[in-house]
Amino acid sequence: MADTSTGNGSGGERTAEEASSRDTLDDLCAYSIVVRTSSDQNASTDGSVFIQLTDKEGNRTSKCRLNCSISHRRKFQRAHSDLFVLTEQNLLAELKTVDVWLKSRHSDGASWKLHSVNVIEHASNLLYRFPCNKWLSDESEDSAHVQIEATGLPFKVLRDEFFDVQK
Repeated sequence: MADTSTGNGSGGERTAEEASSRDTLDDLCAYSIVVRTSSDQNASTDGSVFIQLTDKEGNRTSKCRLNCSISHRRKFQRAHSDLFVLTEQNLLAELKTVDVWLKSRHSDGASWKLHSVNVIEHASNLLYRFPCNKWLSDESEDSAHVQIEATGLPFKVLRDEFFDVQK
């Protein structure tokens, strides 16, 4: 009878389904997103914020709601930097733009002054900077969205030897 193991057996072979799944996982990446709210008066928001990353080739991540800040219980408050992690996203080439959307959670509308967005791509540990310093408002589609271009060259924030457990 043929071996129908899941690829974890002594043969080390993978089924076509496992190979396809693994190849898909190789194309996925995590991103740390640091969103800084301006220190200007009334810069905070309780609206919903969405983000999407785009590389120089036009490839994109999913449009993601920034839901749970790792750094603050109340996100998007004046002069705060909020950390979010996006997992299982498309692995992108060099990042070009970040799109940010603001959507009100209440009928009275929302406004917010975005200072900047910093992105660390986990596959290469590169940091990209996206300065903004603009007000977003959900009064119209134009004012509820901003596309920010990366400035400067990305730089490595964690070196590979930090993770070398053999040393």
